[in-house]
Amino acid sequence: MQQSSHEPVASRQLTPADLALVQVLQTDPRMSWARVGALLDIDAVTAMRRWRRLETTGRAWTAATPGYGCAGLLHLTFIEVEVAAGRLDDVAGFCARLPHVLTAEGMSGRQNLLLTAVTPDLPTLHDLLEGRIAAHPGATAVRAHHVTRVFTEGSRWTVCRTVPARDARCRPAALPPEARGCAGDAIRTLLPLLSTDARTDAAALAREAGVSPATARRRLAQALGAREITLRCDVARSLTDWPVSAKIWARIPPDRLTEAACRLSALAEVRLCAAVTGRENLLVTLWLRSVEELLGLTEQIAKTLPRIQLANVEVALRQYKRAGRLVGPHDLSLGAVPIDPCDELATRR
Repeated sequence: MQQSSHEPVASRQLTPADLALVQVLQTDPRMSWARVGALLDIDAVTAMRRWRRLETTGRAWTAATPGYGCAGLLHLTFIEVEVAAGRLDDVAGFCARLPHVLTAEGMSGRQNLLLTAVTPDLPTLHDLLEGRIAAHPGATAVRAHHVTRVFTEGSRWTVCRTVPARDARCRPAALPPEARGCAGDAIRTLLPLLSTDARTDAAALAREAGVSPATARRRLAQALGAREITLRCDVARSLTDWPVSAKIWARIPPDRLTEAACRLSALAEVRLCAAVTGRENLLVTLWLRSVEELLGLTEQIAKTLPRIQLANVEVALRQYKRAGRLVGPHDLSLGAVPIDPCDELATRR
């Protein structure tokens, strides 16, 4: 597992050249260094060296997560965990190392730990909730919210915030059945390795999958084309202009949900917007410049969407894991835990 160095956070600030490099890789995390260099007007070796410096100091990294094409094939769930006093770091650290857990955040709200998890089916989710998370001595209560639709998510966010209008993107076209053929293979054989480094080459993917490099490249192309796997380039939040993360749990009449979610997804501050089960049927993740911005933004949302009820607004006090990546107190990368929805929980008890 890659470990970041212990240099002061101030020395890790992103330069304009760093931001330009991250922005390019956010358009295509597997872009060749020759192409990256051409876009930045530098040579390929310099581009690669700059990226390695960002990566090894924990400031930026590439990863992969299950994509929209896995809807109906995998179950995405937000899990609220109530933790005993003084046990948050312990419980969060334990959960962050589970291969089904994508994200783990210490929150200021009703439950002090929020997890995002992905499983192949509901029995596996039950085992994760009861056999692993609730069984931890520091966890006192667990509540699950099933995701019924994702309107936008973190891989679409860019450091420049000049992304195409999300309103069109929050209604992805349905995939033809023939485009979904290799979902099981892609998730089982490609995702765990790509989730630790989206730039993993075809030879390494082939060794992991037990196939030829040509077959690995073909499977990856199919998985990306069918949106079964989403590649991303992430950056430490503390080093951006938006160091604060917050969550809004909202209630919206079902017949207004899609329209409201798409309008929210178009806001620059919105990093994730998802429909969920439960009393609150929408969860929104925000990245903000300060906690104080929450007041103005929630007022704007309430005026724009008069039917919305903002049931709960929470601030993330500490992130432990983001899209498979373990992060420290300042959101710098500490290493990666492979995302593996098909991991057998029964053998891990």
